[in-house]
Amino acid sequence: EAVRAIGETPVLEFKLLKEGVTPPGDSQEVTDDLFEATGLTGRFLNRAQLEFGTAAGQVINEPVVRLEFSSEGAQLFAKITRENVGRVLAIFLDGELVSAPVIREEIPSGTAIISGSFTPEEAKLLVRNLNFGALPVPIELVSTQTIGASLGEAALNQGLDAGLIGILLV
Repeated sequence: EAVRAIGETPVLEFKLLKEGVTPPGDSQEVTDDLFEATGLTGRFLNRAQLEFGTAAGQVINEPVVRLEFSSEGAQLFAKITRENVGRVLAIFLDGELVSAPVIREEIPSGTAIISGSFTPEEAKLLVRNLNFGALPVPIELVSTQTIGASLGEAALNQGLDAGLIGILLV
């Protein structure tokens, strides 16, 4: 599972729904021509984290995902949110739509909250994928090694031998 997860470094992108386009529904296919690039990508994301408790100043009992952008990302995010209030800012991982929130107001702080009807497991997976997507380059597996239990047994035997020799010398 670890090897599989390493090979799945997603590309994180934030895209605006084009003006005049109806947001895609559950049954409608999401195509790239519905959205326009913003230049905001995973390289500007410092981290994503799972939280419980508050979103938009309200106490809630469901998981939320907090995004924290770098200083350069915060400036770009503030510009995007300031100029596009009322528009959909979609989050894509590897070209797949993850979330499509509506920008309600400018977010100058560089910290955003994604809330919705997530289960804790879904939110945890989203956080993991967002953090993987924040990596500046894809991860690739170079090699793997398997170490068996015999290595520990050999070290124990060598330690006992060394201890016995040390006692005899003393």
